[in-house]
Amino acid sequence: KDNTEQRKCLSEVNRLLQELKNVFRGLTIIHELTPRAMDKVLSYGELFSRMIIVHALASLGLSPVAISASECIITDDHFGQAKVDWTRTEKAIGKNLLPYVSKEQIPVMQGFIGGTESGTVTTLGRGGSDYTAAIIGAICKANEIQIWTDVNGFLTADPSIIPEASTIPELNIYEARELAHFGARVLHPKSVLPAIERDIPVYIKNTFEPDHEGTLLSDNENAEGIHGMTALKNLCLISLDGNQSDSDSVIPLEQQISPEVFLR
Repeated sequence: KDNTEQRKCLSEVNRLLQELKNVFRGLTIIHELTPRAMDKVLSYGELFSRMIIVHALASLGLSPVAISASECIITDDHFGQAKVDWTRTEKAIGKNLLPYVSKEQIPVMQGFIGGTESGTVTTLGRGGSDYTAAIIGAICKANEIQIWTDVNGFLTADPSIIPEASTIPELNIYEARELAHFGARVLHPKSVLPAIERDIPVYIKNTFEPDHEGTLLSDNENAEGIHGMTALKNLCLISLDGNQSDSDSVIPLEQQISPEVFLR
């Protein structure tokens, strides 16, 4: 068996590890971890992932090409939660990504990270990898987008509480947002909005059960009935109610409540 790709992959792993060690050494000297430096460190996980996938595909006889997300997803310098510049990103994708698609190669690009116009690495925050997929799909006018995770899409309930919970076949983005807010951590719904707004269907699929139908996210608001239930633990709801119609009657009571009540 030819181990050429494996040797290349190992060589690049060692190179990236050395780069990361150098970054850490620099941080120990200045004794400071800025948001910019944090984004630099966090980007290495995606660099490793892309490189490993590229060599894995090449070992199968396919034609992958490594694409740099920092050269395609152009953002501002709000490190940790960078905002995408759609105009510049569309131009960058047209230049650095689409030519490889037309050549029938397999572009492999990182998620979660982007880059400023000057080339500084940034990160997109929670749901950044899903957001990257939605951005690429929206700009490329994809027929559909698939998000591969470790669960069979959105479930009707938390299976650790309700073992009989089943997959919700289709969910609109607004319902998904509510389920995510109250505990369903399949994905951050805001991350796929660019696709939904352009009527591109988004499928949530399970890497470990690839034949499972998963959940289809769309902007369809016509579905009726209750689709799912979520629960948050260790919460209390305090309601202050006055007999008078004027809300001023509640103010003295509020002033008498110790803030420590909310910290216990």
